[in-house]
Amino acid sequence: MKNTKLVKLIALMIAIIMTAAVFAGCADTTTDESSKEESKVSEESKTEESADDETSEDESTGYTGEKVADLGIPPILKDDPDDMYWMYNTDPITLTVYVNGLITDDWQWGDDVTTQYITERTGITLDMEWAPDAEGTRLNLMLAGGETLPDIFQAIPPTSTVAGELVTGEYVLCAEDLINEYAPEMWDVYTPYQKQYAATTDDGKMWPFLVGYDFDGENHYGYMHGYIGGRGDILEALGTKNTEIKTIDDFRQVLDDFNAVWKTDYPDIVYPVLMRGVCSQFSAVFGEIGCGSDLRYDPETGECYFWFQSEEGYNTLKFYNELYRNGYLPEEAFITTDSSIDLMGAGKVLFFIASNTWESSSANAPVKENVGEDAYFAPIYPFTADGKEILNTFKGISYNGSGAWVTADCKAPDRATGFMEYSATEEGILTLNCGIYGEHWDVKTDDDGYLYPAFIAEEYTSNPGSAGQAAMKEAYGINNHEHSLWFGHTTAYNFLWNYDTIFMSGTTNPNILAGRSLWYSATTDNENLAGVTATFSVAASSDAGVALAALSDIYSSELAKMIFLNSDEEFDAAYNAMLDALKAAGEDNFWSLYEPMFADYLAKYQEALASK
Repeated sequence: MKNTKLVKLIALMIAIIMTAAVFAGCADTTTDESSKEESKVSEESKTEESADDETSEDESTGYTGEKVADLGIPPILKDDPDDMYWMYNTDPITLTVYVNGLITDDWQWGDDVTTQYITERTGITLDMEWAPDAEGTRLNLMLAGGETLPDIFQAIPPTSTVAGELVTGEYVLCAEDLINEYAPEMWDVYTPYQKQYAATTDDGKMWPFLVGYDFDGENHYGYMHGYIGGRGDILEALGTKNTEIKTIDDFRQVLDDFNAVWKTDYPDIVYPVLMRGVCSQFSAVFGEIGCGSDLRYDPETGECYFWFQSEEGYNTLKFYNELYRNGYLPEEAFITTDSSIDLMGAGKVLFFIASNTWESSSANAPVKENVGEDAYFAPIYPFTADGKEILNTFKGISYNGSGAWVTADCKAPDRATGFMEYSATEEGILTLNCGIYGEHWDVKTDDDGYLYPAFIAEEYTSNPGSAGQAAMKEAYGINNHEHSLWFGHTTAYNFLWNYDTIFMSGTTNPNILAGRSLWYSATTDNENLAGVTATFSVAASSDAGVALAALSDIYSSELAKMIFLNSDEEFDAAYNAMLDALKAAGEDNFWSLYEPMFADYLAKYQEALASK
């Protein structure tokens, strides 16, 4: 049962003990920074570092105890502090964890060498309970039943409805307070955007912990699939490639070129264009930011609107209608289920449009099997109608991670905080994704001079690619999607796995590699606030959420209908009728609820942006 007074008393006692330890005196221990410049330290230097680090106290931090040995991993994306709380607190302890995610086997922490190794490094063993269903039934009963809570809740997003209940019901301790008390150097691990993403409560504080890398447009490893996937082998046969489609006219021209040889050379292609829903991201080609939300913010007028209510959105819908009227987007090609992967894998699709074209990547294996080894899908990177090669894409609080919460009943909040700290370091991230440094992976340099983690275990080197990847998972328990839910599995940090297994294994088509470099651009930012609305959503159960759901039912249906009309007059009539229907359904009321909340969030975002 919750006992916040007891927790606060324990925390106070720990703080007093730690303060006394500080005044007892410390000796300085530093890390060999030069080792971080090399791609791998020798076994001899590792041994020397281990001996040097066997100290009992440290002046710079005030932490006491024996510091764990520095592994000497060269920093790949970030340089973590040399002295962190977790390094000095590694006595064996078991923490109980409830993971609010459904898995299909009985896996437990310690079943594989990767998690066993993390326990050796941190002293932490996790005793895990998994959700029995996807509806949150167990969590609801746990909160309502007054039972003693586990030490940690995992896989509960900061923006979820239950997250607010955890805070207001005093079921959890505040991560921000725990960091300040036990591990203040952890703020050097987080970016301002990560902290801001997790600070969703009225008090502006960060309650859950986040793990994983925070990517933005200035990061070499940042990449995207694009909003369009295309058959790269057919594009090459037509005399072009994915990175050369830079404008909407280029896209039109490729379709026309394909049409000239369609029936003779490619009779198996049934759908020149396949589309998953009405893709709002495609409005980016007309100058509007490409993001997942239907809501937009105009920084010039200070007003919010639906993406299709702008000139750019209108042009997007007109372009879809153009594809239909030219015979490139048949009505039956408007796909809303995962059958899109089956159709692409069968070799029936030239272009695929969606909010995120991961499906086209997933179709690569079957299309090679069904069509031929030379067949593949390539991402068509965001292009603009005015010929710019790269779209100004938002970055910032675009974090995909889940949240980990230390509960009010946690028996050791200090150790839970230390474990979260380790989990957010580069060592922690890479260990789960790649296994044990020096045994399963090493740090190498790519052709552009950037460091990346490369697998060196025989299971992978003997068979690079998907087969080797599967063998690594089987042998070492690395990066299993279901099992890593405890770690707040994110698309962001998982990219480093993909970087080695996909990009650096030599199986990737050169033009896809070129496209990744095209996406990497220092110009991709969000200082003009163009994409900020993608980072803010309303709770479904709130008044604004209920109002939005009613409006969404209207425009989702009407947008799909107007694409398949046969004249400009019919299109405009349907478009205007939809706008009228939204007004009649209470659109003004929704904005009156939404805009004040958005204004508060925008102020927090601007503050985080200024502090970056």
